[in-house]
Amino acid sequence: MRIVNFAGSFDPIHKGHVQMIKEAFEDLKPDIFYITPISRSFTKTYSTSYQQRVEMIKLALKDLKNENVKINYCEADIPEGYSGYKHIHDLKQYTNAEELYIVIGADHLNDLHTWDEIEWLKNNVIFYVFARRNIPLTDFAKQLIKEKKLIFNHNFDFEVGSYQQRVLPTFLNDEVAQYINNNALYIHQRLITRMKEERYQHSVRVADLAKSLALIYKPELANKAYIAGLYHDWCKEASDASILALIKDTKYDKYKDMFHRINNLHGPACVSVMKYQIYFSDEEILHAIANHTILLDNDINMLDKILYCADKLEPYRTEEDLTNINYYRNLVKSNLDKTFEEIVQFQHNKFKNDRRR
Repeated sequence: MRIVNFAGSFDPIHKGHVQMIKEAFEDLKPDIFYITPISRSFTKTYSTSYQQRVEMIKLALKDLKNENVKINYCEADIPEGYSGYKHIHDLKQYTNAEELYIVIGADHLNDLHTWDEIEWLKNNVIFYVFARRNIPLTDFAKQLIKEKKLIFNHNFDFEVGSYQQRVLPTFLNDEVAQYINNNALYIHQRLITRMKEERYQHSVRVADLAKSLALIYKPELANKAYIAGLYHDWCKEASDASILALIKDTKYDKYKDMFHRINNLHGPACVSVMKYQIYFSDEEILHAIANHTILLDNDINMLDKILYCADKLEPYRTEEDLTNINYYRNLVKSNLDKTFEEIVQFQHNKFKNDRRR
């Protein structure tokens, strides 16, 4: 029996991984191709849980429609993680594999000789390496090639770039991208590309407060309120020119001449980024973000009110931001509508005074 094992963090699994699976399967034609998500890395910290990474792998593998590609859950109940040798050794025993191939990237070639039980591995597996031509090789790798214990696939030409790029939909299966959006995964990596750390922390505080308010008034909105809070200021630090470019040809473009501060339209700009750059599709969340600074739409709903109030009342806001802020922090826990109406009036007067200056 010929077995192939591809272990990794898959945080997240991206199109490059899927291409590697396809290439290796076509080349090696195994009886079973195992994808093994590892529960713990000794060199990196994961942004997601083991189960979340497994769910993303399932979604990515649906496109393959190959029943011989399976997930190996050997580390599911071992939070401290296996050593590479341990799970390969167990896999060989479990499957009674006559041929066992281990898929690795070229980045592992330089330290391959340091792996635990490398002599056992050298005698029991064949390393299948995705690499470009003319890569530098250690003496150990050259010896493995000579012994036919290391073979290359030079057809891999997928570039994923930085970690921030890997979590963009361009590099992800559509269903994986939606799973990431719906569960607010990799949020720091995404948001920090357009905002400073201080504003990111503000967004987290707004998200926490929005979620707590949703749990009071409509618990089924809690996750949406949290996601809306996280993303609401994603374009707050954008230039006026960027905001105008983002809202061009949207229904919010007509408001550009109504405010002397173009930045007041950073909510609608954020909606454009979310819809067209990360393929965010939840219209309720997008609607709340569009209206969190100025109420631009007439059909204001509960999520809109929750985000609007959370943004004005998060813990670091002061009396300079909103007069009688502590009064509203108490009121919002019992009367969302009254809080919303009074803060809207306060903000309306504030904007009117700003326009007179």
